[in-house]
Amino acid sequence: MENTNTYKLSFLILIIILILGVFMNVSLGSVSIPFKEIFKSTFGTNIDNQSWQYIIQNYRLPKAFTAIITAQTTPLEKGNTANKPCPAACPKYSITI
Repeated sequence: MENTNTYKLSFLILIIILILGVFMNVSLGSVSIPFKEIFKSTFGTNIDNQSWQYIIQNYRLPKAFTAIITAQTTPLEKGNTANKPCPAACPKYSITI
């Protein structure tokens, strides 16, 4: 029972870190956008600065969600290819041009 509570607490902490990381990822960039404006834009309220709205919705949120999906699928791909022999077409040494 105590082990389950530890897993729940760990999972909760990781989810909080993930959410904070996403908001930091969306906030920081060449144009810094305040967290308050990100919350407004994310949850459907229009913000005063339309350029921020455009940047958040068309660039930064898709980038953040793509990063999350990529981070989740990478271990799955590595698990499927780990310790398998290299096919005949695979070069033994990397080719540099």
